[in-house]
Amino acid sequence: MKVLLLIHNQHGTGPYPKVMELAQGLTGHGAEVTVLCTSPRARWRFTVGSEGGVRVVQAPDLLWGRLRQGADPWNTLCRRAWVRRESFDVVHAIDSRPVVIVPALALRRRPGTALVMSWWDLFGRDGVAMDRSGWLYAATGGRVEQHFEERFRLRADAATVISTELGRRLRDAGFPASRVLLQRLGCDTRRFRPLAKDLTRAELGISGNGPVLCYVGALAPPDLELLLGGLERAQALNGGRLRALLVGGPPVDPAAAQRLGLRIVSRQPLEIVHQYISASDLCLLPLRDSPANRARWPSKCGDYFNAGRPVIVTPVGDVPDLVRRFGLGFVAPAASPDGVAAAIAAAVEARSSWEGIGAAARRFAEEELDVDLLAGQLLDLYRGVVPRPGESKA
Repeated sequence: MKVLLLIHNQHGTGPYPKVMELAQGLTGHGAEVTVLCTSPRARWRFTVGSEGGVRVVQAPDLLWGRLRQGADPWNTLCRRAWVRRESFDVVHAIDSRPVVIVPALALRRRPGTALVMSWWDLFGRDGVAMDRSGWLYAATGGRVEQHFEERFRLRADAATVISTELGRRLRDAGFPASRVLLQRLGCDTRRFRPLAKDLTRAELGISGNGPVLCYVGALAPPDLELLLGGLERAQALNGGRLRALLVGGPPVDPAAAQRLGLRIVSRQPLEIVHQYISASDLCLLPLRDSPANRARWPSKCGDYFNAGRPVIVTPVGDVPDLVRRFGLGFVAPAASPDGVAAAIAAAVEARSSWEGIGAAARRFAEEELDVDLLAGQLLDLYRGVVPRPGESKA
């Protein structure tokens, strides 16, 4: 089966690593996979290469830096021209921005090609556009994002959603529930295994006494405020004994970081990120209650569970229900700084349970989130919608 995975992101950024894990999982099941993304630098020509048995095609874009967000007409036209020369059984659109949906719909019109669309984030309708860029962008450029996010969903032959909230929205829009697959972002349980905590701390230069907390990845400003406020109150409850790692997140005032016992680590390769998670006792997932966060499945969850570490989460979205059901960590009583601090205090008090919770988290990663398992589920979905020879599409 020939599969094209389409994303708007620049090569190596955003969800690209997770898309590549999935692509390599599909390859391991015998699929012939191409990933079409955006080049970080090229303006006029495509770049074609191979990574782990997956063909990677990088499209040119006339914009620069963070503006390469999937709306450049030149990038869209180049991708549209490129797909004219290619054939696939399945085109899987990871998002629905112009550079993705235009070539995806062009391929879908061909006999024998099925379109699968994934919904991995809520951008419009008070979603990520509001959280990251504020009301002005949400009311202008965010409206355009919302149009592309929602307008073309019903044209897909099948869909995957990352959360129950997005699944509900898709069904409410009229998409058949029988063709919707709820699938989280996974993790590579073979490549990344739990590491010895003490040895990893020594390698990373993490010294001193007291529990080590860790947060990995980007943070919207309201969520950063929640994290810092929770840490400040938690330090007061724990006599200032906590140590915390912020890996690959936004900048924090050095004085505030010192006061909170917070070590700031710049963005790192996945191997190094895994080491920092493994060096921690507890992993943090502070999400304020917002439409965007209720619709999310933060990819860091899989990384936390894969490393065998308990998670501390606020009661927002799907994660807290799974944490309670499978015994994966601690759920804050509220999505507030006091709630986060109370959950940290409860987790520290329950030190004797960390090892057992960590083992449950690792089992959950292996049995529910492993990329090989997810790739097999996707292939089953693909086989169910790819038209047979001579069969017309709905």
